[in-house]
Amino acid sequence: LYFLNPTYTSLVPDFVWLANNDTAATAVTQLLLRGPDGYLKNALQTAIPTGTKIAPSAVTVAGGEASVNLDARALKVTDAQRTAMAAQITWTLTALSRVNSVRVTAANQAISTEKFVFSRNDFSALSPDQLAIARPLFSVSGSRLVRGVTAKPDDLGQLASAQVIALSRDGSQFAFVTSGDAYIAPVTAPAAGTRLLGGVVDVDFDASNRLWMVTANGRLWVRDGVRPPQKVLSVPQDQRVVAISHSPDGARVAIVFASDDGQSVRICGVVTTGTSVALGPAIRVEQSLSGALDVAWLDSLQLLIVGQLGVEQPSVFRLNLQAFQTTPLGGPAGIAQLSAVYGQPPAVLTNQGMVWILQGTQWQSLREASAIAYAA
Repeated sequence: LYFLNPTYTSLVPDFVWLANNDTAATAVTQLLLRGPDGYLKNALQTAIPTGTKIAPSAVTVAGGEASVNLDARALKVTDAQRTAMAAQITWTLTALSRVNSVRVTAANQAISTEKFVFSRNDFSALSPDQLAIARPLFSVSGSRLVRGVTAKPDDLGQLASAQVIALSRDGSQFAFVTSGDAYIAPVTAPAAGTRLLGGVVDVDFDASNRLWMVTANGRLWVRDGVRPPQKVLSVPQDQRVVAISHSPDGARVAIVFASDDGQSVRICGVVTTGTSVALGPAIRVEQSLSGALDVAWLDSLQLLIVGQLGVEQPSVFRLNLQAFQTTPLGGPAGIAQLSAVYGQPPAVLTNQGMVWILQGTQWQSLREASAIAYAA
């Protein structure tokens, strides 16, 4: 199912498992019309008016084209909402193997002035995986903040020490952790940092350019704009946050939680109410790994996890969230940090201070560094 993030700027996948038979198209459309539910219920939005139904009561599929006719409620919305509604329906139904395009009408009328039949390409602006442009790898190397993976990266300025870094989605802000203190600075002047919080072990920006910070006691803090950091609500008391990574759509966050039973990766919805930020219910998304150390979103449907199987040394695994399938990708010994972004090669940093990137199926060493990050 595809819903919308809180800013209506991106589609967000929410997974359901159904038999892929002749009734699947009708079943997923009915679930979509009910609106967000489950662990992402309060983190997502929908453009489909409450109470909208299929009329008649079935979605038909012929020659790769699904036909959906909604009742008149779907006409009582703005043009922008109609576009978003068509996008949700089209992306949801074309996730089925039998569907390539979707005819969307309401009360037997076109919901768009442009066309009746849609494909995913018609809604590329809402794609949950928009190609990363100008989102190169940043690293702290030789007491300098540098950008790029070439032999001579762009030098952005002096930064004497940093163990963890993060870059905002819009590319203007840079956060770093030095000796447990978190700072924020303009990317163009990394040394001109403003201290935000102490005892910090990880930082990450979300799609709204809010800075999230993990403290050594396993709690989460968020800084929105110029307001002081505030504690994120609903972090389970028996769980300690170790590492975080926000999804490209901004509605979900992947978290490495530590408890008496070990460390595991879970996904939560991000629930914003006024100025308060909370986590929705957490679902565990990997079961085969005996430990997890770090996590990063590869795209809207896949995570990269630094973890281990049994007694093996930690390495990188790709987790498909649709099938919950884990694929080993290997990696150098002693991985300490992981960073990834859609359209760019995954990167890791080892305990020995060496950056490695995955080119095809091979890990290649890049340069010495103390911290790495792609833009959010």
